[in-house]
Amino acid sequence: YAAGTQSATLTVEKANGTGTVSMEGWTYGKAQKSASASASFGTVVIKYVIDGTKYDELPADVKAGTHSVEFYVEDNKNYDGIATVSIPFTVAQATVDVPTIASKTYSGETQTASVAASDLYTVSTNAGGKDVGEYDVVLKLADTRNYKWATTTEETVTLKFNVTKAMDNAWTANP
Repeated sequence: YAAGTQSATLTVEKANGTGTVSMEGWTYGKAQKSASASASFGTVVIKYVIDGTKYDELPADVKAGTHSVEFYVEDNKNYDGIATVSIPFTVAQATVDVPTIASKTYSGETQTASVAASDLYTVSTNAGGKDVGEYDVVLKLADTRNYKWATTTEETVTLKFNVTKAMDNAWTANP
């Protein structure tokens, strides 16, 4: 065998990257979730889009609604980047339980319902009444973006307050 030299040109192509992304929603007021992503090459850049504004990190108090998170990988001389992917996530409204309103017995005076105090709603109607009967009590949510009633999709809920009949009168005989 005779010794010899041969030359050849070797071309190294850029690698094509792949990635996986995920983002879970949550209920307002509960623990917020974070996006997760990985790529076969490069560093995944994550941008949260909350009410139309982009953030590098998830803000501390994301309001209820549908938002999105964007993921991408920038390319360089060794690999191609991964184009921006946007996925939606939802922050659900928290549920407000409707308070229970106890009846009151007729007293001869005008009576109103005793409604549990809350920062989540205001009492917009509670006129009550003097006579035996049923009276409306209307509660209005204080923050309709982040909260909803457990029993209705409306901003207000109407409850019934009852003034009930007093015990029957009776004569007592004295000896």
